[in-house]
Amino acid sequence: MPNIYIEPPQQFLNGSLTGGPRVPVAVHPMINNAYVSVLPQDQFINNWETTNLRTVSGMHNPTPGAADHMVGYNESISAFTASVTGSSSAFFFVVGGLLNQRGFLSTLTATSTAQLESQTDARDLGVITLRKKMYDTCIMPGSLTATVTGTTFGGTEVRGDYFDSGSGAFVRKSDNTSVGVSLPDDGMFVVTASNLREIATSVTSVKYRTKVLNTTLNVFCKCAPNEMAYTFNPTIFMQNAISGQTIAAGEIRQSFNNILVHSTITANTDQAKILSTLVSSATDFSPYITSVGLYDNDYNLLAVAKLTKPMKKPTDLPLTFKVSIDV
Repeated sequence: MPNIYIEPPQQFLNGSLTGGPRVPVAVHPMINNAYVSVLPQDQFINNWETTNLRTVSGMHNPTPGAADHMVGYNESISAFTASVTGSSSAFFFVVGGLLNQRGFLSTLTATSTAQLESQTDARDLGVITLRKKMYDTCIMPGSLTATVTGTTFGGTEVRGDYFDSGSGAFVRKSDNTSVGVSLPDDGMFVVTASNLREIATSVTSVKYRTKVLNTTLNVFCKCAPNEMAYTFNPTIFMQNAISGQTIAAGEIRQSFNNILVHSTITANTDQAKILSTLVSSATDFSPYITSVGLYDNDYNLLAVAKLTKPMKKPTDLPLTFKVSIDV
């Protein structure tokens, strides 16, 4: 469970062995008044989806050949052909096994390459696959279109537009014929018609929508009027009261070190004296809040939210900040 710390203005001290206070400050665990626990009911995660339209174009067509071949473009998209016994047979069995697992190709349950080779279809595949960095969660089903230019090794014209049907088919637009299957969760489209496998390596551009999963962590950071009445600003100390104890040759222990000794601003520390006006009964001290930090149970700073301008902490009312972190 994270804890919160409301951080007052900071003064940077040059020359301190610790480097002086910085923003954000890792609060010393001894200063209990600097932390307030966050209750489970004050935390919630919100997941929401968006889509981005992407276009990848400029791919070139290889000269179609009987042998398996592969093309790639700008580390964004790859396409290859694979057969049962060809040089890319390993790709054939990996992709074919995936299609069989998804229920698309029952013929790939054959137990030997000879049985698969004897099949009249599905013994050669053409695969179009997008790099994972080119889509987030998945490609939106039904959103992809591909432009193809060229012919197969056998001379069949495959020029035209192809699209994802949204229901698992990869379809030729001109005659609405299914030539393969789509796996949008994997960023992959497979031509399963053996005599048309070069469609995959003849793609010149693709357009699609990618689904983006966005996560927001929301934390309501609350503190009571009597909490967070502390400051790390060294001007609260009387200058002539700072200890002369040395911690290294020629170095004077400065107020940033002194302030870590006690946990509340109700009295003097062992090594420095706080301005009397800040601890008198006639004064209700209240720091200005400049940021809110989220810590884990081991007091490690996880995140810090900055206010647009300093805000004086009220001494008679509870205070709540809503911190939202986009992941």
